[in-house]
Amino acid sequence: MTSSARDRRLRLLQEKKAKDAAGGLAGSARAGSFPRQKFPIGRMKKLAHVRRTTAEPDEVLSESVDEAEIRSWEARFVVNSPVGELFYLPTGIELFPWLDCELDTFDLLNLLFDRRGFGLTFVANAFDSAVLFYEEEPEYQAYLVTESHRWDEAGKLL
Repeated sequence: MTSSARDRRLRLLQEKKAKDAAGGLAGSARAGSFPRQKFPIGRMKKLAHVRRTTAEPDEVLSESVDEAEIRSWEARFVVNSPVGELFYLPTGIELFPWLDCELDTFDLLNLLFDRRGFGLTFVANAFDSAVLFYEEEPEYQAYLVTESHRWDEAGKLL
């Protein structure tokens, strides 16, 4: 097998793995994977600020609630956010870090919760907003990242 054929095969396997890792969402993918290089660097920096332990969540939910309440809370937060129906979902795969998805029904959110848990990230297709969820003791945390949010250097909302 030539080097280019091997590279092509590896790339195809990585793309399949990315879609599988995204929770079997290949049927919901609109345009396949989105390479990291095309993701605006400024947006990546804003997402990194949210990941700091000093960042203040926009909403919290006690971890003592039942799973139905968590699903409802996260679904409401995503649907009411400016992220919209077209979004990118992180895959955790280096060559294909983002899957391009369309939220056409709540079935997709339930599938995501079933396969990926509740610590999800949704980035708007226009790169102007994102929703991030974290499972932290003793609560679930929800973050909304938009251009209108003002952040200090420690990652706290102003």
